[in-house]
Amino acid sequence: MKRFECPPDTEIKGEVLLPFINNLNADMIRPILAKHNLTEINPEQWYTLQRWLDVLKDLSTQDESMFNFVAIGLAVGETAPLPPGIEQVPFEVFFLNMYPQAYKMQFRNTIPGTVSVEKVADKHLLFKIDNPFPPDLVYGAIFGLAKRLMPASAQYTGQVRWWHAAARFRRGIANPPCLAISKSRHRG
Repeated sequence: MKRFECPPDTEIKGEVLLPFINNLNADMIRPILAKHNLTEINPEQWYTLQRWLDVLKDLSTQDESMFNFVAIGLAVGETAPLPPGIEQVPFEVFFLNMYPQAYKMQFRNTIPGTVSVEKVADKHLLFKIDNPFPPDLVYGAIFGLAKRLMPASAQYTGQVRWWHAAARFRRGIANPPCLAISKSRHRG
């Protein structure tokens, strides 16, 4: 799927967009939101996704775009609406069985792209993502969700890493990137 492009009827929930104005780098992002007349976000409203992709495209031209995208993604992962009691669902069960569905629930009319997750080893999940969002935003969102859902008392700490082709994908010369979450022993 082409980055920053989607079917014209695709809409996204306002509550998912709140991290654009509430994240670590919000001060750097506000001028672009103002340019697109999007300084106020109503969490109950649906927004045309292409309008938001245009914001992301403008952000991508900034020198610090990677940091802005990761900051937005982290805020999305840390604040995304999830069903009550989801914290009791095992980490891997959520990502394997619920995450692809949760991705789809953010949109209406058309789902932009695809997301799949598979368990490739005992402590490793592989995300295959083909959507119009910048890879650094996707990375931040999955990392934020992983941090949020990993039990505080767990003896493991989660790591999210890009598959080796991510840098080539950013330059437009490779297949969509994959993300891998692995749990390694906590060294405390």
